[in-house]
This record gives sequence, structure tokens and C-alpha cells, in this order.
Amino acid sequence: MLLKMPGADALSRRERHEISSGCGKRTYLMEQMQKGNVETVAELLREGTLDERTRKELLQARDENGSCFLHYAVYGASVGSMECLELALQECKRAGERLDMTAKDFCDESTPLILSAFTNDTFVIEKTLELTCENGQIEAIYERDKGFATIAGHLAQRARGHEGIKNVLAKVISLAGPGGAGKLKRGEKMYLMKKKEFTGQLNELDCDQLVYILNYWRLGKSLNASAMTEKKKLIEVILMATP
Repeated sequence: MLLKMPGADALSRRERHEISSGCGKRTYLMEQMQKGNVETVAELLREGTLDERTRKELLQARDENGSCFLHYAVYGASVGSMECLELALQECKRAGERLDMTAKDFCDESTPLILSAFTNDTFVIEKTLELTCENGQIEAIYERDKGFATIAGHLAQRARGHEGIKNVLAKVISLAGPGGAGKLKRGEKMYLMKKKEFTGQLNELDCDQLVYILNYWRLGKSLNASAMTEKKKLIEVILMATP
């Protein structure tokens, strides 16, 4: 047995096998990430607990749907599972490794960030966004899944009547910059389709959130007090900022 962690003798035969099983099966690390067992995840990822080969297998393992252990933290949709995700990023960074928060599963091509939208949990979505950016992978905002939807598109579908998700959507668009998560750009072949997509996302926001976007882009100073309460005008200004 390759484990050196305290209490390893108490693990079942199945758990021992799944610790290093990465051939289309759910690994022990995936399970612990989903359950939010922070102490166990800390032991598994700490340098010296596992031999290098097993550690590498755990970090690269995919289940039958192509989900990695990062996806499983989001599946857990709890404070504990998010702590596990943060811990994993920190431990790997400390070991000189960089986890890929843009990793996509094989079925829907969902990144952990896109997957977070399906939890409908504002905390989980915001925390996944925060950790993705802290990991230096803000480009995950622009990734599209198999259905050609970005994280912004999925949030827009869930924003109506949900103030928390509206706020996260505004934050995503702000971070994405002019053109939004779909990278709307004048003169490109898909301009009209992307403009419709982006306009639909903006329409799900309230005036305060639209002003937040413009202020983040440092375009709010050009607005007078009246314009700040006119949703149609605010959307028009945001679209005009398109590169």
C-alpha cells in the first residue's frame, strides 16, 4: 500500500483501490472532494503522503464522464467542498504544480466554473469564480460548453428573480471586459448572434448591476443621473463599448 497517511490501515479494500484508480472510475480523492472532507483531502494532497506516481494519477484521473476531482468539489456544492477546492489549489501551488480550472468533462464539455452554475448556489458559484481567477485562469470565463454557452449564458438563464445570481452575472461580465464573456467584437462573422446573446444577458440585470459593470469598466462617469435609471440606455452604452 502506498499510503502513509495516519489511519490508512482503517481504509476498506475498495477505498484502497480507488485511491489510485483513475481509469474511468471515481477515485477516493473525487469522493472526498465531493463530501467536503477537508482533513482527508489535505492528507492526500500533502507532499510526502503518497508516492509521486500515485499523486500524479490522482491529479490527472477522470471518471467515466471525464470529470476530474475539481469538478467533484463543485458537485459537492457545500462550504466543505469549496474548502477542499481551495485547499487543493493551494497545496498544488505549494508543490510547484498548477491545476487546470479550465478542464472540461467529456460529456458536456463543462468546466468547474460552468458546472457551478447548475448548483444555483450563489456561494458555490462565487467561490469557484474567485478560485479560478486566483489560479490565474480568468480565461475560463470565456470557455463554452458543448451547447455553446459560457458561464454568463448559464447564469443569465437562472438570473430572473434571483438577486444573488444577478450579482454574480454582473461580476462575470465586468471581469470579462467590453464584449462580455462571449468576446463580442465588431466586424466578426458571428457578431449579430453574439450581440443577441450578450444583450439577452444584460436584459436579465437591473440598473444597479448595469451601472456596476460600467463603473468597473470606468465608463460610468459619462452617465448623468437620469441615464443611470434607464435600463435601455445603460445596455446601449455597454454594447457601444464593444471593441
